Amino acid sequence: MAAIDFLHHENTPTWAGIEPATLGAEGQRQTYHATQRAHNGLIKAYRFAVDYRKLNTITKHPRYPLPLIEYLITNIPHTTIMSSLDLHSGYFELAVNRSDVVKAAFVTKNGTYAFIRMPFGLLGG
Repeated sequence: MAAIDFLHHENTPTWAGIEPATLGAEGQRQTYHATQRAHNGLIKAYRFAVDYRKLNTITKHPRYPLPLIEYLITNIPHTTIMSSLDLHSGYFELAVNRSDVVKAAFVTKNGTYAFIRMPFGLLGG
């Protein structure tokens, strides 16, 4: 698991802890698996999930408001550089600050790991 380029093995689990599965709307325990439909029937596939809700409540959220489209269109003639972003496969593109990596750590039976790229569900990117 440490060979993945967006994770690294963490030696000190300062912020991490093993949490039970979250409770659903009816108080039932949710399992972390997704059922996918295939041409030959149902396939059960497991989905990795980390609950970052407590960490997100104490995280400062930077605001990057989008400009108005009218402003963008009127300023096209004055533009020297134009670019576009391909978000088709934009998973794990933002780096996590080195001092904040341990805050998003999680514990597995194989050890403690931390994201070095921004995972889904974590705010502040």
